[in-house]
Amino acid sequence: MSSAFKFKNFTSKLLAFLLILSSSHGAYVPKVNSDTDVIIIGAGPAGVAAATKLDQQGINVKVFEANEWIGGRVHSIKFGDAWVDLGAEWCHGEKENIVFDLMKESQVLQHPNYTFEMAVSDGHIVDEEFSTQLFTIFDELFTPDGARNSTVEDSVGTYFTKWAYHTFNLYVLSSEGAFSWFEPAALSDYKDCDGDHAITWNGLGYKTILDKLMANFDQKKINLLTVVKQITFDEDKDQVTVLLATGEKHTAKHVIFTPSLGVLKHDHKSLFQPPLPQRKVEAIEALGIGAVMKVMLHFPEHWWATNGSFSGYSFVWTQEDRDTLATQYRKGPYRNNLSWLTNFMGMYRVEQNPKVLSCWFTGEFVPEIETMSDDILLDGINFTINKFLGKKYNVQQPDDFRKSAWYSNEFVRGTYSYQTLASRKIQNPSANVILSQPILNKDNIPRILFAGEATHPRFYSTVHGAIESGFREADRLIEIIKH
Repeated sequence: MSSAFKFKNFTSKLLAFLLILSSSHGAYVPKVNSDTDVIIIGAGPAGVAAATKLDQQGINVKVFEANEWIGGRVHSIKFGDAWVDLGAEWCHGEKENIVFDLMKESQVLQHPNYTFEMAVSDGHIVDEEFSTQLFTIFDELFTPDGARNSTVEDSVGTYFTKWAYHTFNLYVLSSEGAFSWFEPAALSDYKDCDGDHAITWNGLGYKTILDKLMANFDQKKINLLTVVKQITFDEDKDQVTVLLATGEKHTAKHVIFTPSLGVLKHDHKSLFQPPLPQRKVEAIEALGIGAVMKVMLHFPEHWWATNGSFSGYSFVWTQEDRDTLATQYRKGPYRNNLSWLTNFMGMYRVEQNPKVLSCWFTGEFVPEIETMSDDILLDGINFTINKFLGKKYNVQQPDDFRKSAWYSNEFVRGTYSYQTLASRKIQNPSANVILSQPILNKDNIPRILFAGEATHPRFYSTVHGAIESGFREADRLIEIIKH
C-alpha cells in the first residue's frame, strides 16, 4: 500500500470524525438503539415474569439489570452443601399464591416441621413447649385483627412484658421489613395466602422459581451490570428513551420499570424526565421500606442441637443485659446506650445445609450493620452466640460467611415495602395502586409501566406479589400490541 493512499485514507477518516464532533457541538453522540418493543428495567421476579410472558407472545424484549445477578431481591447462592437465600426465602402460603401454583407439581417445595426455641441472654434456654406457646401468641397478636380472644396466663404475660417485649418487636420488624414498629400501619391492605407460610426449597433456593419462569427464555436478553440513568418520555412521541450510565441510549415503544420502592424514593427525581405525576410521587413518599439483614455462617462441624425438627434459636435479651450491653461490648455502633447486638434477632438452621446457620438482624441498626467491617460483624456475632448458648454448647468459630446488604445496595435500597399511616390516608385508590398506574401518551397508550412487589394492592412485600405484578403489566402490553 502506497504512503499516498495511507495518507488519503487517514485524512478521510479524520474529516469524518471531525464532522461528527462538529455536528454534536464537540460531544460524541452515541448510537441510539431502537430495535426493541419493550425495555424492562430490573431482572427481579417482576422483571423476569414480565419478560418471559412477553417473550412467549413473540414480543421483542430487552432487560437491563444493574446488579451482577438475575433475581433482584431473590438472591440464591451456593454456600456449604446447598443453596442459601440472602433475600426472599420462603413461599408464603398455598392458595392464591402464583409461586406455589407454578411449583406445586415439581416436588421441590417442602413443608418442614419447625420447632422454635428461645435462648435468653443470661444463658438459659426456654423449654420448647413454652417457646411454642409464646410464638403462638406473637402470631395471634400480629394478625389483621390485632387482638387475642383468649386470656393470657399470668406467667406468660409476665414473661412477655419482662423479656419477650423486645423479641416481639424484632419479630414484627422482620415481618414488616421496617426499622421501627412505629412506622408500619397496624391495619393494612395486605392479604395472607392460606396455608403454610414457611414452605422451603429443599436446599435449591428461591431461584428455582426464576429457573421455572425462564425455562424457555433466552437469558442473553438480560443485560447484567447495566445501570439506567434516565428514562425520557415525550407524550407526543410513540417511544421512550432509556439512557444508560455508559452514555448509550436505547429506545422502545414501552418501558416496564420494576426496581424497588427504595430506588424510587431515592432516585425518581433524576430517573424520570419529565418528572413523575405528583400523585405518584406522593404515593412513593408515603409508602415505607426498610431492611432486614442476614448473615450465613458456615462451621467446620455441626455443634448445635441435632433434633431433626429443630429450627434454631430466637434471642431474648433481658432488660438488664440490654441496658448494660454497651459497657460489656464496645465494638460497633450503639445509640441511646443500646448496642447494635440487640438487633440480633436469632439464628436458624438452613435446609439441606447441616453446617450452616442463618443469623437475622432487624431494627434501626441494620443500615450500620450492613456497612461495618467484617471483623467487627463476626466478632459481635460470636460474642452474642456465646452469651446466649455458651452454657449449653461448645460454640465454634465459623470458617466462612456470606452477608446481605440490601439497604446499602444503591440498586435496591431496602428489602420489602409496607404500608405506613401516611400511605393509609391515600385511598380510592390506594398508594400501591397509584404506584402501579402507567404513564400514558396523549392517546392514552401506556408508555412507562410499573411493576414490582410495592405495586401490588394486596401481596406487596412478597415474591408472589412481584411476579403477579410483572404478569399484570405484560398482559396490559399484550392487549395493546397484539390487538
